Amino acid sequence: MKKIKLAILAISALFFAVFGNVPNSIVGEWMLGYPEVYGGMIINSDGTGYVWEWEETHYDTTIIDSLVFLSENELIAFFHKGDYVAYDEYTFTIVGRKLVLCEDGLYCKEYIRKDPTSISPKQRTQTSRSFQINQNSNSLNLNFSANSQKRIEILNLQGRVLNSQSFSTKNKSVSIANLPRGVFFLRVFEGGNVNSVKFVRE
Repeated sequence: MKKIKLAILAISALFFAVFGNVPNSIVGEWMLGYPEVYGGMIINSDGTGYVWEWEETHYDTTIIDSLVFLSENELIAFFHKGDYVAYDEYTFTIVGRKLVLCEDGLYCKEYIRKDPTSISPKQRTQTSRSFQINQNSNSLNLNFSANSQKRIEILNLQGRVLNSQSFSTKNKSVSIANLPRGVFFLRVFEGGNVNSVKFVRE
């Protein structure tokens, strides 16, 4: 990853306006290593996203701040890293459900677009949510559909885990009173599945 000053976010936003919206063909959820899923990514229509990969005992996660599309198959991805924004240049090709993403034209990864009907519930991948979230000024109130073993993590934009808790009840209140103002991610592990939700502490 290459590093540049945090002010580049403003420039990237300008680029985004100039070069247009994120192509619909790349928006969505992608699996890495199908059918033995060990990672994946979500790309949103606003150019933000989330990438994760299983590393033996834990998930290695990266938050995508923005994507700038230079052409139909070239993009720059900006990642928030402390006081800097790191970025990488990629080329990509999409054929059917397959996405081949190559960093600097050399190191390539092959993703498959997620088809919910084809994924075993034991695979470690992002799934549709089995819970609801109600946020107030000091807490996140989670309501699940079943009593089962769960683990939640709260991460900042650098991917650092700030809070981790395990529980098995249907309802859980998670305090965010000690968090500073800013954008965070709630990550929920349940039954071998993982879901991530962005929230703002005001």
